[in-house]
Amino acid sequence: MKKEGKEIRESYFDNAKFLLILLVVFGHFIQPFIGDSVLLEDGYYFIFTFHMPAFVLISGYFTKGFQRPGYLQKLVRSIVFPYIIFELIYAVFYYLIDSSRSVDFDLSNPEWSLWFLVSLFCWHLGLYAFTKLPAGWSIALAFGISIAAGYIDWVNHLMSLSRTVVFFPFFLVGHFLTKEHMKFIQDRCYKWLGISLFFILATLVQQNASMNKYWVFGSQPYDHFLDDPNFGWLVRIYIYSLSFMGILAFLILVPKRAFFFTKWGQNTIFTYLLHGFIVKGLRASSLTDASLTAPLFLVLVLLSLITTVILSTDIVSQLCRPLVGKKWRFSFKN
Repeated sequence: MKKEGKEIRESYFDNAKFLLILLVVFGHFIQPFIGDSVLLEDGYYFIFTFHMPAFVLISGYFTKGFQRPGYLQKLVRSIVFPYIIFELIYAVFYYLIDSSRSVDFDLSNPEWSLWFLVSLFCWHLGLYAFTKLPAGWSIALAFGISIAAGYIDWVNHLMSLSRTVVFFPFFLVGHFLTKEHMKFIQDRCYKWLGISLFFILATLVQQNASMNKYWVFGSQPYDHFLDDPNFGWLVRIYIYSLSFMGILAFLILVPKRAFFFTKWGQNTIFTYLLHGFIVKGLRASSLTDASLTAPLFLVLVLLSLITTVILSTDIVSQLCRPLVGKKWRFSFKN
């Protein structure tokens, strides 16, 4: 029974990781077309309220051993070095698809999805300070800093500072979650609750005509995306509420047993780092100039599935592992 329970937990998190990375890829594929359809735009915001927050929370959950000797060295090897390597690769890639651009290698401005690596490194470092407080006080302080940071102009996209601050509460909550908490969500929360929460979340997103992408991106101060920044604190609390609602719904609905796609959830780091080249390459083509139609939407769905599956295979991970270090993991293992 003990071995069976361990396999269920591992399958559960691998399932969660694969489904989340699929949503990440799908969200990036449909982004150029959300202006063509109100329904697609609502779906886009619905996904973005919880998919990265859920990734961050799960990352935090698997940081229980952060005080072990050699942990910081492992972080540098598995996060900082890959960040530098992929920043360089992206700089060359953008030059190849647009020769009018120069090779712009700027580590202070994380390229597209690479913000996550910068923030992930900072979140791990933040544990050394925030875990000195009781969990409740620590989480409350992280939320307070995030809400206040929205009023500071220089807390923006540079070095992913804004996202680091905004998403850190999810990482911290994940760190303080216990196996008992997760077992309660898996075994004691009924599926109808998850479905109901998702329905409420979708309804709230659909009814909010004022929402724009910066509400959920967390990458800019309030005066960048709100007509009245004085209400920024309220907007951030509102988005946090939506995000935790979506995270809970997702965690309730994630299946526990192994499926054909479960093993692909072990390689999400490669999908995350590599899918940008496909998405950015398509955005540089004429495809994104087309108007959204039902056939095109189906093509985007299929592209998302194919891209996610191929980039999550063991073959791709073996080929790319030297770029990110032999012992790289997406911070999902103790």
